[in-house]
Amino acid sequence: MGRMLLKAVGFVLLAIAIIYTSWWYLLARSVEIQIAPYHAEKATGSISFTDSAVSGYPFNVMATILNPKIDEVSMLAETGKAIVTTWPRYPETVYWSIPEKTHIQLKAQDLKTGTVDFDQANGTIQLKLPEKTIASTQSTIYNFRLQSPFVNHMRQPISIETPKMTIDYKKVESETQPYAITMSMSQAQVSGMQAYGFADGLDEFNLTFRPRGTISTPLTYRNLSIWRNSGGNITLDQVNFTWGNLKFKGSGLITLDQNLQPTGQIEGNLYGIEDLLVSLYHAEIISKELLGQTRTAFNLLSKRDSAGVPFNEFTLLINNRKLILGSIVIANLPEIIWN
Repeated sequence: MGRMLLKAVGFVLLAIAIIYTSWWYLLARSVEIQIAPYHAEKATGSISFTDSAVSGYPFNVMATILNPKIDEVSMLAETGKAIVTTWPRYPETVYWSIPEKTHIQLKAQDLKTGTVDFDQANGTIQLKLPEKTIASTQSTIYNFRLQSPFVNHMRQPISIETPKMTIDYKKVESETQPYAITMSMSQAQVSGMQAYGFADGLDEFNLTFRPRGTISTPLTYRNLSIWRNSGGNITLDQVNFTWGNLKFKGSGLITLDQNLQPTGQIEGNLYGIEDLLVSLYHAEIISKELLGQTRTAFNLLSKRDSAGVPFNEFTLLINNRKLILGSIVIANLPEIIWN
């Protein structure tokens, strides 16, 4: 009886192992099939890589992609390695990691090339912006796509894409701030934020800013130090966005600290906080108890505009490479390294 029981248990364990292994290899094969069209020898679009390998058995399915490249009309992005990971138990969850330095080259017909280097391992960003003096009014339209290095709590990548991002340069009547730059974005699709109750479409985003003082090009550490020490700053005339029922209207002031890192604050009015809290509750990000407490607090602090619509006043601080909302640190910012 005992031997038969042991054999039965052994048979069940063997069957489970065979089924699990088959499922793992099926998932691994699925990953290989999905990335195969982007191999440099077969790729016909803007995305390609030189080689790949799948590993991770028995815990996860990890695809290591060598020399991935995105070559768009407005952008060229390259890195030495990217890792895509999924799990047999959660095959719908995909986690992207870029362990090596990423080089992004921004391209536009009427501007000299600018570049951005992002180093995820060291948490640094290095900027080389276009060496061009703004002489007159001009407008440039970009097909903009940003795959951020961040993921949400479900390990889904956060990205934004829009067919229309417009950047306008306009001269204004001011000796200290001679021109204004407006960045506008519409019809943007945002991925990875739906888990927090946000809409999948960013309806509108507008940013208008005016640099104060003369900024010599290229934007080196020395030139920026001279600009900062002579009182240089950037006035944010408007920071507005509409994201579903969530709307923000604000303005602010940004400059550089002694380490040439951004510092400043943005103040504004946020509409739709009630709907956002309810969405966070339904997405199981906050509890019912916390929903009630937070809703009560915001209602007590809310005001109404001339049309009677309720809103809450917010102050967003940027200090010591931290993004601070009220008294809460909501993000640590990577260091910007200037040449």
